[in-house]
Amino acid sequence: MDTFLQLHLHIFHYFLCRGPNIAKPGCPSKCGDLSVPYPFGIGIRANCSINHSFDIKCNSSFDPPKAFLGNLEVVGISETQIRIKNHLASICNYSIDNSTFALDLSGTPFSLSNQNKLTVVGCNHVSLMSKDSKLDNYISSCIAVCTKPQELSDGSCSGIGCCQASIPKGLQYIATAMLLLNNQSDNDNFNPCGYSFLAEQNRYSFRASDISDTSFIKRTMDTVPLVIDWAIANRTCNESSNIICEGESVCVDPGTTIGGYRCNCSRGYQGNPYLSPGCQGLFIGSGLFILLAVSLWLYKVLRKRRAKQLKQSIFKRNGGLLLQQHISAHDLVLGKMRIFTSKELEKATDRFNESRILGRGGQGTVYKGMLSDGRIVAVKKSKQVDENRLEEFINEVVILSQINHRNVVKLLGCCLETEVPLLVYEFISNGTLYDLIHDDNTGFPFSWDLRLRIATEIANALAYLHYATSVPIYHRDMKSNNILLDEKYRAKLSDFGISRSVSIDQTHLTTKVQGTFGYLDPEYFQTSKFTEKSDVYSFGVVLVELLTGQKPISTSVTDEEKSLVTRFVLTMEENRLHTILDSQITEQGSKEEHLAVANLARRCLKLNGKKRPTIREVAMELESIRACENPSCIESNTPDISFVEEESSRFPDDGSSQTQNTFPRVNIIC
Repeated sequence: MDTFLQLHLHIFHYFLCRGPNIAKPGCPSKCGDLSVPYPFGIGIRANCSINHSFDIKCNSSFDPPKAFLGNLEVVGISETQIRIKNHLASICNYSIDNSTFALDLSGTPFSLSNQNKLTVVGCNHVSLMSKDSKLDNYISSCIAVCTKPQELSDGSCSGIGCCQASIPKGLQYIATAMLLLNNQSDNDNFNPCGYSFLAEQNRYSFRASDISDTSFIKRTMDTVPLVIDWAIANRTCNESSNIICEGESVCVDPGTTIGGYRCNCSRGYQGNPYLSPGCQGLFIGSGLFILLAVSLWLYKVLRKRRAKQLKQSIFKRNGGLLLQQHISAHDLVLGKMRIFTSKELEKATDRFNESRILGRGGQGTVYKGMLSDGRIVAVKKSKQVDENRLEEFINEVVILSQINHRNVVKLLGCCLETEVPLLVYEFISNGTLYDLIHDDNTGFPFSWDLRLRIATEIANALAYLHYATSVPIYHRDMKSNNILLDEKYRAKLSDFGISRSVSIDQTHLTTKVQGTFGYLDPEYFQTSKFTEKSDVYSFGVVLVELLTGQKPISTSVTDEEKSLVTRFVLTMEENRLHTILDSQITEQGSKEEHLAVANLARRCLKLNGKKRPTIREVAMELESIRACENPSCIESNTPDISFVEEESSRFPDDGSSQTQNTFPRVNIIC
C-alpha cells in the first residue's frame, strides 16, 4: 500500500478509535493486559456481562492478572471471537496418560472456529478427533511420520514430523486421542514425545527442533492460542424477538451452526453496539473525507493494475505458458481442455462459498460450481503444490486431460492464476461409495450384484490407468471415498490429488508416504516405494469393505482388531468367512461367489507386493465371476487359494499391552 494512503488511513483510524468506554458503566474494562468489552464482563454474577455465559473471572494472584472464562484462560477477545490458552495431548516414552484431550462448550454461545487446525508433531504418531465422547465418530485425523532427524524441515508441516488437518466449523464438543503407529524405539533418542493440539491457522510454524524440545508444551501453550467463535443467545436475527442491538447498529447473523446473532455499528458510526446509547457518529472534516475518497480511488486503481500483473506473474510461474504450448501442439487431443480464469471459477463457486463445499480431504477442498454455459462442475482447490515439480504437474495435467474412460472422472481444465492451481472436473451427482456402504441406506438396498459391478468397474478403471494411458498412472489414494457414483450408480474413480505418472521403464516411485490411514500398502509405508501393486492393495481394502460393510479402521472392537484387514484375514484363515460378511448380501449371490471375491481380496492384501495379482488380472477375474451363472463355473475359473498361508497380512504381536486409555498404543496396518 502506498505511503500517502497509509498515512491517511492512520488518521482515519485515530478518529475511529476515539470512542466511548467498551465496558458497562461502573465495571472494569481490563484484566491485566486484556481488554474485556461488553457483552463480556469482569466478575462472576457481578452484572457486568450480558449473561453468566459471558462472565470473565479476573484472577489477580497472577502478575499480571489473568482472565478466565470458566476454566479456560482467555488471551484475546474480538468482535467475533475469543482466543484461549491451548491444551496439548501427548505420548512421552510410551506413556499414554496424557494422550487424550476433550473440550466441551455444550450449552454455551461458543463454538470452535474452523480457523483452528488439528496439528500433530512427532514421529509415527496419529491423532484422531471425534465430535462425541465415545471417540467413534471421527471428523478429522492427522499422521506425522519420520525415521531420522535429517528428514525434518523447518516450516514444513505436510506429514514428515508434523502434519495439519482442517476441522469443521461450529463444533461444541471435541475429543482427541493420540496413538503410535508402531514401536518407535529407533526414534526415542531424538523424539521422546509426540504432541497433538488444535492451533490457530498460521500461528504455529514447525521447527525441526520441536521433535526433541522438552519445553515444547509450555512454549506452544503460551504462543499458539485456540480460537472460539461467539454469538448472542441461540437465535438468529430473524428468530429473536428481543434483540439488544442499541442505537445506530444492525443485527447480523454470524454464520455459525449453533445460531445466535451479533450487533455491528451502522456505516459511519462507531462504539459498542451492545451498550446504551449505542454507536455514535464519526466527526471528520469534509477535507479529510475527500482526501480519503481520492486516496481510496487511487488505491483501487493501483490495486486492480497490480492484481492483473500478479495474476499474469502467477500464471507464468505455475507453468501456464508451458500448458498453452501443450494445447497448441495437441489441438486434436486436447480440444476440450480449457484454461479457466480465476474470475470464471470465483463466479462459478460464488467466491468459493462454504455452502458450495462438496468435501474436504488431505489434499484440498472440492467445491460445486456452475459455469457460464450452465454446466455443473467440481472445482478442486489444493492446499499446496510443490513449486519444484510444477513442470511435472503441467505434464501430468496434460496426461490426465487425455484420459477417456467411462469409469474415470473427466478432467475438464485448470486455472493457473491462483497461488495454488485449481483443477476443474466433471460433477458426479450421487455421492461416494463410502457413503453408500457405511451410511444408513434403508431406502436403497445395496445388492450383491451392484457391489460386484462397482468392484469390476473400478478394477477396469485402475487397469486403464496402469496400462492403457500414454504413460502408466498410479492413483496413490485408492479408497471408497474417492469412488463417486453417478445417477445410475456407475462407479467413477476420482481425486488424483497425489496421483503420479511414471515412465514405461520405471517399476516404482520413491516418495514421502502419502495416502489414507487404513488403505496404505504396508510395503509402501515401510519402504516409501510405491508400485502398481500398492494400488492393488488399496483396492483389496475396498473389496473387503464391499464384502463386509465395515470401515477400514473401527473403534467398536478390541484394540487388537481395529484393522478391518486384520479381522478379515483372520476369518479367512479360520474358515469362517460367513461371520464377517455384510448381512445384506448373505442371502444374495452364491457362497461360491462370496468366497471367490474374498479369495481375490486376500491375494490383493498380501504383504509382499510381488505376490499380489496385477490390477488387470483382478479386473479379468471379477469379470469372470460376474459372467459365471453357476457355482461350478466359478470354481473352474478362479484359482484355488488356501486359507492358511505362511505369510500373514497382520502385523505380529509385539507383546506389549496398554489398558489405561480408549486409544492405547497399537500396531496398525494402514
